[in-house]
Amino acid sequence: MMKHRSGLLLIWLLSLSTEAAIKGEDVSYKAGDTTLKSYLAYDDAITGKRPAVLVVHEWWGHLDYIHINPVNHGLVSRVRDWSYSTFHRLVLNGVYAENWAGDMGNDTLPYDD
Repeated sequence: MMKHRSGLLLIWLLSLSTEAAIKGEDVSYKAGDTTLKSYLAYDDAITGKRPAVLVVHEWWGHLDYIHINPVNHGLVSRVRDWSYSTFHRLVLNGVYAENWAGDMGNDTLPYDD
């Protein structure tokens, strides 16, 4: 029992000198020509290279919605037919297949609007 208490005491004493001091700050970064803002959190008690958490905006899920929107409103039956869309650039960059969402027609829309 005494060994157990001594061990716990040693762990507690060591933890006093290594308390985490989590710091956070707003940061900016670039994605292409766009400057984005984010949040960085890290342990200030560690010096040099240290682990951190960078919170970035998730926007991929919004792409599907904005690209299918002209189909949902009956303006075209295929996403690729909307000439004003950024969909065409994303197809060239390999993000989408050219036939993504296929030919929806006006009665088989994948999303409710």
